[in-house]
Amino acid sequence: HVRSRRQRQMCIRDSAKARQKQRFKGAFNRDVEDWRSIITCDHVEMDNKEDYGPGIGGCKVGFVMKSLYKGFCGFAAVANQTTEATMVALQYFIGGALIGRIYSDVARNIQAAAKALGIMWEQSKPGVKQTNTMAERQVQESLVNIRVLTFHAGLPACTWPLVGPYAAFASNIKMGSDGVSPYGDKFGSPFPGIRIPMGLKVYYIPSPTRNHLNKTLTPMQAGVFLGYGIAPGWKWDGTYCCQPQRVRRR
Repeated sequence: HVRSRRQRQMCIRDSAKARQKQRFKGAFNRDVEDWRSIITCDHVEMDNKEDYGPGIGGCKVGFVMKSLYKGFCGFAAVANQTTEATMVALQYFIGGALIGRIYSDVARNIQAAAKALGIMWEQSKPGVKQTNTMAERQVQESLVNIRVLTFHAGLPACTWPLVGPYAAFASNIKMGSDGVSPYGDKFGSPFPGIRIPMGLKVYYIPSPTRNHLNKTLTPMQAGVFLGYGIAPGWKWDGTYCCQPQRVRRR
């Protein structure tokens, strides 16, 4: 059929958009050898979310980190998006390893933190969100996991600084289709601890330096499980984080 000039211009414009999408398809693909090759990260303002607010400890920002190899990830609750807070979160996630590069958007605080840690920083293409989909996808997955876990555990929304790291750690110890978890691939052995749901009622022995129990009470007390103890490098330190269930009267 014969098309008008305007129709031809519209077809050219639409096809140009399609070619642009095809051009950036897979733009984030990189060759990675191990978890240290490339790490992508991004901030998410939790204080601006409708369902959230300032979390425990006054934290307002979530910092999501993920390795492109096997998807080993981390989550840090920070007070703000300063370079210092970003650097501390990155350093705790990395541990003492030598990282190839950090890939992120044009956030200056991430760039400055990478420079301070002596890590190469690569910027995603400005204005092309397809080139930073890995970090954005990880942010969305973190938010969904936090919502689901807080709802099913019956925890208030202000506990997201505890739920976020738990969700990331639970993802790391989950077995993949090849029978190996990201945690096991990084540290050479599977997670040795017990897999416990967030917010589960547990019986545990409180730390004697922090909890002075009455001598007539049993050593094991009822509490709520709130996550795993995480050492630098995001390796389990062998402890479980629990909070007493009893209510203290003033």
